[in-house]
Amino acid sequence: MATDTQNSGNPSNPSDEIANLPPPPTVKVDHADDEETVTLTQLVVIIDRDASLKLPATIFDYELPILEAIYGEDQVYVDSEEDVEVPVMTANEAHEALRRKYSQHVNEVLAIYPRPATLGKATGLEVVDEGNRGKLSQSAVTDHKKEAAKTATKKTAKKTAKKTAARK
Repeated sequence: MATDTQNSGNPSNPSDEIANLPPPPTVKVDHADDEETVTLTQLVVIIDRDASLKLPATIFDYELPILEAIYGEDQVYVDSEEDVEVPVMTANEAHEALRRKYSQHVNEVLAIYPRPATLGKATGLEVVDEGNRGKLSQSAVTDHKKEAAKTATKKTAKKTAKKTAARK
């Protein structure tokens, strides 16, 4: 009786089997002829969390400094890179996408790309002048310190009003 590990379904070393797996398929997207595209560099990186945990991630090259800021420069390794065609986007759209994707680490995103213009400069993506829309989006951002101060002022005013009413 043969003890061939490949036929028995019980390999002697599971990491050898993982190492021999074929690479994941590359997704090819057919864009409509009328849709404009832009070429971006896509990276497959390995995030070395600890001795036993290495996480692969597929990102655009402009995201690499963000991951390095989050995990440390010596913990993120580029495994492969490839130029890909993606639908045209503005630096504003890419900046907003980064803020959503890395919402738990938005401070790292903003430290590297504080505004869409800095991302546009790094990537070559067009920056759209938002004009009044930019002002509206800034006013829509909640300043939590100001809100806390307003709430504290309102509570103080209510306490003062209660004390004044109690005296009368």
